Amino acid sequence: MGAGELFQADLTAAYLRTDAGRLEIRARSHPLSRPARNLLLVIDGHSSGGEWVRKVQGSTAADLQQLVDLGLVAIPAAQKAVATAAATRAPAAPPATGAAASASAAAAPATAGLEEAIARWPYSPLYDLLTHEARERFGLIRGYKLILEVEQCANLGQLQQLALRFVLLLQSLYGDLSAAQLRKRLLAGPPPAADAP
Repeated sequence: MGAGELFQADLTAAYLRTDAGRLEIRARSHPLSRPARNLLLVIDGHSSGGEWVRKVQGSTAADLQQLVDLGLVAIPAAQKAVATAAATRAPAAPPATGAAASASAAAAPATAGLEEAIARWPYSPLYDLLTHEARERFGLIRGYKLILEVEQCANLGQLQQLALRFVLLLQSLYGDLSAAQLRKRLLAGPPPAADAP
């Protein structure tokens, strides 16, 4: 079976970002095209690779293939194998220096301590916050799509993962200041519950 045939079968699979994919969102170390980068930002395992290619304007099957080849996305069962293969075939990267080190250092604080803070949020306040943020910060089309993602979260764990992705997406699209505003709001914790009358 040729590579093209194998890829065609993979279009029906749901992909998730790998650890390398999450790092790429922050570090931007690969020269991805805009459609490929947008594909990386939205892939979340809820739809097949082919569905995401159709949803993301300008993206093609080749963009998805590039993400797979770079080990940035993988079929969930294959994620461990992808990480192992990448570690054995790629030489260790030299320590970042100069501008690359500064960019990496600036990106890292965007999620520092966030997972613990987000874990303190109950479902309803976090749902309300993410719906508001999607509407206010991401524009009409992207905001609408993100609100749909909020609606599709079946439990608190999925909503918490989406909250973390909101921060990374804001940073990637609009810069550190925009991400820092949402990060500060999440770190402050949920608003106090209104007292019953």
